[in-house]
Amino acid sequence: MFGREQVPLPRQFVPPAIPAAAAPYVQAGVNLGGFLTAELGVGEVARRIAGALRAASIPFATTTFERTTNRTAVTFRADSSPHFDTNIVCVNADSWGAFAQHVGPAYFAGRHTIGVWFWETSIFPSMFDSAFIGIDEIWAASAYVADVLRRSAPAHVPVVEFPMPIVQPAASARDMRAMLGIAPERPMFVTSFDHHSVAERKNPYGAVQAFRAAFADAATGGPVLVLKSINGDRHPAAVSRIEELIGGRDDVLLHDAYLDAADNTALLAQATCVVSLHRAEGFGFNIADAMALGVPVIATAATGSLTFTSPDDGWLVPATDVAVGPDHFPYPAEARWADPDLATAAMHMRSIAADPAGACERAARAQTRVLASFTVESTGAFIRNHVATERSDRERRAAELTHAVAAAASAAAAEQASWPARAGRLKRRVMKFR
Repeated sequence: MFGREQVPLPRQFVPPAIPAAAAPYVQAGVNLGGFLTAELGVGEVARRIAGALRAASIPFATTTFERTTNRTAVTFRADSSPHFDTNIVCVNADSWGAFAQHVGPAYFAGRHTIGVWFWETSIFPSMFDSAFIGIDEIWAASAYVADVLRRSAPAHVPVVEFPMPIVQPAASARDMRAMLGIAPERPMFVTSFDHHSVAERKNPYGAVQAFRAAFADAATGGPVLVLKSINGDRHPAAVSRIEELIGGRDDVLLHDAYLDAADNTALLAQATCVVSLHRAEGFGFNIADAMALGVPVIATAATGSLTFTSPDDGWLVPATDVAVGPDHFPYPAEARWADPDLATAAMHMRSIAADPAGACERAARAQTRVLASFTVESTGAFIRNHVATERSDRERRAAELTHAVAAAASAAAAEQASWPARAGRLKRRVMKFR
């Protein structure tokens, strides 16, 4: 140390050297996390991304998260423990904290973390802002969701639209019409939804009202509407409202129960038409699955489903932008969503019931288009290129930081090396005045 005289500091007072922080050993690849076994939309997202990773030959490991009230009966083989340099986590903002607690901080340390998020209304609630902490970027499956999230995301968290694959799901050989007691010749309209996803948003009420307007009388052998739902036992008020709208008509069937995935697909495949008069969708898997099966689809012309629906080969329903209103948690009352025109929906129902063969020809064009445009391979290529670019940018930033630290250390060492000479000069000056 330096004072009037230079005296060596006793060894016992010299602090130990601080070891350099050991970077976690990670390889180039993806750790995929999410509801991989759960029967809900964001779980299907994770499974489709897994398919895209396989298609692109990207090495990946999986972490299954099952903290959900939905059934977790999907078979999914876990690949290995997370040991790659990039995390892709298919868990929405409302469950992000629970997932982070489940995996622990080591899951995120030294890795680039991507959250695959969905949100349905025009305003992302501030109560979920803490989910942005520790996340490096967000992927959204539609331009609609991307726009909503960009308005709330911090400046340092980019929101990227990615191509969600649309695949033809496997259907069982089960006769779902027979299970429901519906004759094969009857036009069958199907609306499918999860009560946990907020019935007002999924809007089965509008489907019932449009069907009753389209077919005023419950004619024997006439069209039938099937409302296929899950988790109705947890939402009795919504079920009661649906039953009131049905009004005892025997051509509207409410079937609230879990089906195996292949049976659920078989129900869609055997439908004359799938109806989604949603008020808002982040993407719309039921719509996409029906189109991939070549089934005619009536859908609201608004929000995330516009990513893949088209008036050229589908039956789109115009909608008015309205306020969400109170009592639709977690959606803010001041947010906006769509109010579909039920008269147009009823007109579409009548036209499809009158000419199912012609409707199938039109739906076949939609099937060809979506299966060619939204492939697993294109999603895999997007992931491979995006992750590689981000990895290259991280390596460049790390090299620049290492260079800057080395330059600062060199400058500090040079400064420190000059201290004895400077101290000597100072000492000589002081001695002149003694």
